[in-house]
Amino acid sequence: MATIVFILYPEAGHLFPTFKLARSLKRRGHRIHYFGPVDFEADIRAQGFDFVPILEQVCPRGFIRERAQVKRIDNFDAILLEIDGDGRKGGPGPVEEIIAKVKGVAPDLLIVDVLLPDLALILCRQRAPVVFLNIILFNPWEEGPVIYKPLLNLPELVLCPADFEFPQVMKPGRRHYLGASIDLEREEAPFQWDRVDGDKPIFYVSLGSQSHLSPYSQRFFQSVIDVMNNRNDLQAIISIGSQLRVEDFQHVNQNITLVNDAPQIKILQKASVMITHGGLGSVKECIFFGVPMIVFPLTREQPVNAARVVYHGLGVRGDVQSASARQIASLIKRVEGNAAIKARVEIMRNKFREAEDSCDGGEIIDAILSQMA
Repeated sequence: MATIVFILYPEAGHLFPTFKLARSLKRRGHRIHYFGPVDFEADIRAQGFDFVPILEQVCPRGFIRERAQVKRIDNFDAILLEIDGDGRKGGPGPVEEIIAKVKGVAPDLLIVDVLLPDLALILCRQRAPVVFLNIILFNPWEEGPVIYKPLLNLPELVLCPADFEFPQVMKPGRRHYLGASIDLEREEAPFQWDRVDGDKPIFYVSLGSQSHLSPYSQRFFQSVIDVMNNRNDLQAIISIGSQLRVEDFQHVNQNITLVNDAPQIKILQKASVMITHGGLGSVKECIFFGVPMIVFPLTREQPVNAARVVYHGLGVRGDVQSASARQIASLIKRVEGNAAIKARVEIMRNKFREAEDSCDGGEIIDAILSQMA
């Protein structure tokens, strides 16, 4: 039995995809700890995992909402700004604090987010056993400064089947593709299912947990509402994120349900199409449940994920910055009832499910632990 610590980029989109892997490791008898800002404690403990708060002085409870979402700042950038300001506040620096807490837990393995290469480098210099966890199919440090070159030797766990990759970027050896890692046991937000009409196709709309970073999100959601107001043959469930209010939108017909947070796993099991920002977690879940996509990427790796969706014939791509009701309506017509897209989604769905059934991430990590022993 090993002690395993997850240290992830501080976003829900990086946290939720790890729960299935963590559950697999726990079933194998390993002790699982998550390190992170206290705002993520409830989500982690709700899944039955131990939580160790870090940077409490820098980002106390409520920080993510008050400092990041309201000000439209990336969670991690907001934390860095606070550290650069008066983060120490008389106590140890953030690096010293994390190192001390790692030593206190004495992990046999540290699973560190690929977007935290500086932390991984520091932990490696402390001779800590580190592997990378890649939740985004993108390595910002691989072509980066020479300082990151030692990280190229670390094992990398990719939470996505290799089938969704571009063939030319496959890197066998140190990179391990662990399947789709869709956590069907994930605790989700409550939802009023009595508002859903069982006879109408469901279009599910979400720009992810970081939609507050986009200055176009409110206008975009209003454009989708305007489209759906003219489509009484359809119904839309629109997750507007935590920074917007239902009252911010006008002329919302009965076939449209607006919520701040939605049970995405449950909705996708019923949905016909998803309009998404193209975060890898949402894309994987769409594929797993056989849902075609209309992708409006916002930032980071999302444009590349949109390109993968188009390359594999799983949907179409739009531009969130210029999207009008007319353009969105046109994209919907291209996807709904499109037999070719539906067939490609079904093929990829079968590959994802096969990978999910055949690949046990816990077994791969056990093999890595044996090699490190």
